[in-house]
Amino acid sequence: LLGFSLELGAMLAGVDEASTKALYEFGVDIGIGFQLKDDLLDVYADQEKFGKQVGGDIISNKKTFLLLKALEMANETQSQKLHQWIEKDDFDAAEKVQAVTAIYDEIGIKELTLAKMNEYFAKGFKALEGINVPDERKAGLKTFAQYLIDRDK
Repeated sequence: LLGFSLELGAMLAGVDEASTKALYEFGVDIGIGFQLKDDLLDVYADQEKFGKQVGGDIISNKKTFLLLKALEMANETQSQKLHQWIEKDDFDAAEKVQAVTAIYDEIGIKELTLAKMNEYFAKGFKALEGINVPDERKAGLKTFAQYLIDRDK
């Protein structure tokens, strides 16, 4: 969505094709980085700062990068536990969040997701270099992307 929005704006403004493509790539990469950050915050954010229930994605079995990667990397015992929690209809929400988060921690999902998130943000900043305008005109996009990286809610 972010990539298309930037691409469309560039096309309407008559920006050259290479810069339009770079803006699209910037938007896609920053958008993916944002989603990874959002998924991380859902599990690991400070409840008071976050403003919504931590672990909501776990409770609702949302197929986030964290869950899918955990299922991919889990050993047999961890995989069985994850599937048991996913398949349960009647459960204590806090217990489920704690149990699934513990499995994520055993596997190193937080660190893996942070690395992947940083990879996408770095790709986004690299794409921004391909936009054929002076650096000061890119500053707003850089500030916006940095805000997405630094946010804690």
